[in-house]
Amino acid sequence: MLNMFTSAKRFLAEWGLRRRFASLNQTLGNDAPPIPYLATFEIPPEFFFPKDFKVKDCRGLLFCHATKGERINKLSSYWVDRESFNLFADRFNRKLNLPNPEFAGSTVDIKRREKAWWQPDHFSGREWILAVFALVGAGLGLRDYTAVLFAAPDVVLVYPDAGHANAVVGQDFTVPLTASSEVRFAPASVNFRSASIRLKSGGPAIAVSLNPQILPNLAAGQSQALTISGSAPQRTPTSLTPDVYDLIVTGDAKAGIFRKRRALPDTKRELWVWPAEPGAPHPTVAHAAANLCELNGVVYISKAYPQGLAAAFTLIAPVGRVKQMYISGASNSTQEPFRTDTDSASTLKNEYQTPPLDKFQLYRYSATILLTKEATQSECESLASNLTASLQSVILRACIGLQRVSASPEMSNTAG
Repeated sequence: MLNMFTSAKRFLAEWGLRRRFASLNQTLGNDAPPIPYLATFEIPPEFFFPKDFKVKDCRGLLFCHATKGERINKLSSYWVDRESFNLFADRFNRKLNLPNPEFAGSTVDIKRREKAWWQPDHFSGREWILAVFALVGAGLGLRDYTAVLFAAPDVVLVYPDAGHANAVVGQDFTVPLTASSEVRFAPASVNFRSASIRLKSGGPAIAVSLNPQILPNLAAGQSQALTISGSAPQRTPTSLTPDVYDLIVTGDAKAGIFRKRRALPDTKRELWVWPAEPGAPHPTVAHAAANLCELNGVVYISKAYPQGLAAAFTLIAPVGRVKQMYISGASNSTQEPFRTDTDSASTLKNEYQTPPLDKFQLYRYSATILLTKEATQSECESLASNLTASLQSVILRACIGLQRVSASPEMSNTAG
């Protein structure tokens, strides 16, 4: 451990001396005076520098060092010039308790081993680090200042949420959109060529409005709100589900003066065009096992109903094949089942009132059909195609109920 400490101490001392000699050599390399002045003194073996001794206390002193040999120990001092040595030599000698110099003279020439510029002794580690950071900083600065010339037009279109837009058939709709510039230190200009909707299942594009159509000066990091508006087209005939359209916006952007205009990235969003009245397609088969058919269905509600709706589920089945039908869905009233049997078919109906419904809501329900014998997948699919759901206003349902009672006295209430 002591040897390691001694070696480290010697390395640091030698490294410091090399730095001082390099500084001295740089001074000697100048053609202009003064020429450094050297004075050596003989010192005792126990010599050491006092703690309060500082080179700056002796004006004109560059540095000094002690050299210990086998028989003689010497102290060498380097001065700016002979005049400085003559003026401050007495103070220097008193502080270090030195005798008269055994030798004094001017340094007139120096030779040293030449080293390549990239070798460690030429530049310190700190200088290398500073140089690297200076180059990186200069590069970044040039990039920022030249962004107005070469910046890429990075402009993106973003919708406010990840869902789909909604519209009611025949009614006007608006969809918010945001154009955001990701260009640094340079403005961008954006031109929107078109905005349209196209049915996902195929069909012609339908133009819609986009406002504004031109963003002449979209600042770096800035966002601009846009509005897409139009009228929801007529729905596909016989469709009971919302028609799904792709909302498409095209355009291009430019930033750097020497950059070409670039097309905006494709940004699509679904637009659902809902029926004006609740739409209820036939349910689908979820499970067929034993003597049960389990069906799942959904009703599409395009506007709000604070009072709820009167729901009616009607199943027409072969005579003697269905024992009972159960409907499971959110309700605010007791479910009332009805049944009518004729020679050709059995009609089962379940009625109840739903809770308040929101605009553009999916009202989900499930139907469990109990059969007289084991159910098959094909039979469950046939029953699903014969099950219809109807959601109407409470007043309209009451009027229809009166007509049903007067027209069908044979319909029996099977509750309980």
